[in-house]
Amino acid sequence: WSSGVGRNHWEHRAGLVFEDLDGLRAKLREVAGRRSRRPPSPPRKVALLFSGGDDSGNGWGRILYETEPVARAVFRHCDRVFGEGGGTSLVEVLHGKIELGDPVAAAAARASVLYALEAALSALWSGLGVFPAVVSGAGVGAFASGYAAGVLGLDDGLRLAALRGLRRGLAGRRGGALLVCDSGARTRSVVREAVADRGAPELAALPLALDRRVVSGPPEAVASLEERLAALGEWSERVPSGAAAVGDLVRGAVTGIRLREPSAAIHSREGRRVRAGRLRDPAYWQRRVIEGRSAARTPGWPAEPEVDVCIEVGPRRSGEGPVVPGGAESEGGGILVANPYPPGGVNTAGPGGGFPDAVAQAYEGGVDIRFSSLFGGEQRRRVALPGYPFRRPRCWPVTSPSERGQATPPD
Repeated sequence: WSSGVGRNHWEHRAGLVFEDLDGLRAKLREVAGRRSRRPPSPPRKVALLFSGGDDSGNGWGRILYETEPVARAVFRHCDRVFGEGGGTSLVEVLHGKIELGDPVAAAAARASVLYALEAALSALWSGLGVFPAVVSGAGVGAFASGYAAGVLGLDDGLRLAALRGLRRGLAGRRGGALLVCDSGARTRSVVREAVADRGAPELAALPLALDRRVVSGPPEAVASLEERLAALGEWSERVPSGAAAVGDLVRGAVTGIRLREPSAAIHSREGRRVRAGRLRDPAYWQRRVIEGRSAARTPGWPAEPEVDVCIEVGPRRSGEGPVVPGGAESEGGGILVANPYPPGGVNTAGPGGGFPDAVAQAYEGGVDIRFSSLFGGEQRRRVALPGYPFRRPRCWPVTSPSERGQATPPD
């Protein structure tokens, strides 16, 4: 904390994450054993790479949620949006407190949890003063990158992520699901009661745009809810299975998304820049929703001039290797801030690791860090030492004969 509010930062630097004196000694020995290298220059451009891993955040996501107040606030906001109208609690999914038996609900919840965590990490980096010039994302990470670039609002990105999971679940299931109007108080009440009824087969309500919500679950439970709404004169519409029907649902939902001017360049996962005009076209985001799992591979190094540092956000998919530092200009000399969360979702970075480890890597790479923001939500302040010179006389008790001749009686 004090390094962020009252210390100078020099060219030669090392970022060490430790919890106790022994840990600090070990890290300092590692630094002492390194080969001398040229001090890093401030990066000309920083890029954020958002993964499309199919991990729902169990393990590393819980650590991030519990240790970073800023990330927790972003995740709770997404939880409230997702849970409106009787939807599943993302916090409970993250902590493994509920098991979603319905595959459609499970796919939508996992995608939404991953999006919320990556959006939270983006907010953490912004709070540290790291604003990307380039972002790139794959799978669910495409929506997190859209949020980081300012094209998508936090809520709209969440709805698109949920829609991607919903599409994957609905495309192969029998019986379909039910589309309901989320703006009617009576409909919301009936749906909320049906979802909360633990004695009935499990239902899940998933948010869409345009005041619509999809209720998914076993066919008999969906049919029962449809009958209850019809008896009350409330509108609902069955969403049949199959890619064509789901595609219509996706187009209708994406049309209601508000798209803004990007504050950073967005690159495809292959590294090519996407034109700003395409980013404001709903059809672009529709394709991101319906593209297959092969498109969820972690993005590569963006083909953008002057990108000197890339920061991985979120876990890579199982079996994927790290991003290769590149760029024709740097000839592989760029700095990659590797993702501290390995595939599989378990944080193996050690005590105090995880996000602080990534911050330490970025700092060593020359990125200016607003360290005080690492302690957001905590009450800290500087304590001023006396401004006058300390007096010279020693006031400690004499403990050995050799010191007796040096001791000076206190005033």
